[in-house]
Amino acid sequence: MIYIYFLLVMALLLFYVFYAFSKPKNALFVGLVFTTFTQDALPWHFIPINGVAFGLQLFFISAAILIMISNAEKIKVNVLLNSYMFLILLLFIVILVYNYVLGCSNYGLLKSILFLVKIILPLFAFAAYAPFTERHLKLMFITIIIGSLFMAISLLFLGDLNVGRVITNSEQNPITTARVIGLGATLILILMLKKVSVNVRSIAIMVLFIVQMSAMLFTGSRGPLMAIVFAILATFIYIESGSKNKIKILAKIIFMLLVLMLIISIISFDQFSGTKRLISYFTTLGSNSSDRQRIERFKIAINGFKSSMGLGAGTGGFSVLYGVDRPEYPHNLVLEILVEQGLIGLLILTMLVLITLNRIKKLSFYHKTNVYVKGILSLWFFTLFNAMVSGDIITNYPFWIIGGVFWYIIGASKISGKAES
Repeated sequence: MIYIYFLLVMALLLFYVFYAFSKPKNALFVGLVFTTFTQDALPWHFIPINGVAFGLQLFFISAAILIMISNAEKIKVNVLLNSYMFLILLLFIVILVYNYVLGCSNYGLLKSILFLVKIILPLFAFAAYAPFTERHLKLMFITIIIGSLFMAISLLFLGDLNVGRVITNSEQNPITTARVIGLGATLILILMLKKVSVNVRSIAIMVLFIVQMSAMLFTGSRGPLMAIVFAILATFIYIESGSKNKIKILAKIIFMLLVLMLIISIISFDQFSGTKRLISYFTTLGSNSSDRQRIERFKIAINGFKSSMGLGAGTGGFSVLYGVDRPEYPHNLVLEILVEQGLIGLLILTMLVLITLNRIKKLSFYHKTNVYVKGILSLWFFTLFNAMVSGDIITNYPFWIIGGVFWYIIGASKISGKAES
């Protein structure tokens, strides 16, 4: 199976090389999307040099910034320095100040640096391709699906399916892996909801969905699985609730959920520890060891916020409150910012979410039937849910970046134009 996987990887890389020669600018955009959201899909651990994947992402970021500089006269200031980017930069300043004034650990400094590298720089890089046309959104859509599919294939082909939480190498995190796969699975569900019919295309899409969901189940991670359901329902409520076809669309969603339950029931054989763990954690919600640890972290975060009189304990301060000298966090974005950056950080986060929802509402008015806009919206809801149940402010970088993408789509204009080659 490993040989088949590497043949698929070689075929993908070969296709990308040919694509880069024919449409270099589009290829750079695809590379930026892939390395930002799904770069773990490739077998970097087989390369005996550290930092290759990160270096490749920096290459695509640098290329985008060079494009921006070369086309400086064409870049609209209101697109680049929009209200979302302003708040992101403001949050970054707060994180820096809180690390300098109240910094309690090296983790706080690391957070500050990574917020710049993993969030702000990619946001500026994507701005180089603004305003996004339908071609940009389609490329983003397809690239994330392909990346997540390769993540699923690598897990199924290279991972040990008999362990509790399947990963392909010791440096991989099962939750992060499930999130990458979940990005593509969410987009495929959006495609499936667009039109339900029995043909080769719909069958192929269904097969891809089953492959991705199977891989997600083997990771034993609940959060990304629940995030998919939340994303689809939230997208329906936010965009389709006023649609004349809302009953039909809701019926499609229920059908997809039934398919998901069927997949779980089929794949949950006793020999697969990952699925057994997943079902066990679902049936013991709130009382299993993982949930108890989460609840304990939530309590520490809330008490830390109270003891700081609402000012916050400083960037990385939760680790000190937790009593350890290593990166630790509440596994909830709101509580993390509340305990570390206090009410100031919470205010900025609240404003970011509200202006993003408002932006989404405007875009949905102009592009109500556009499947790619719906797809990006569903990804934002997917990453929002994940940010509420696991990870820290940095590992949830897709949430910040996808939120920024909405500001590169010009709402009042048609997005059916072609991207430059």
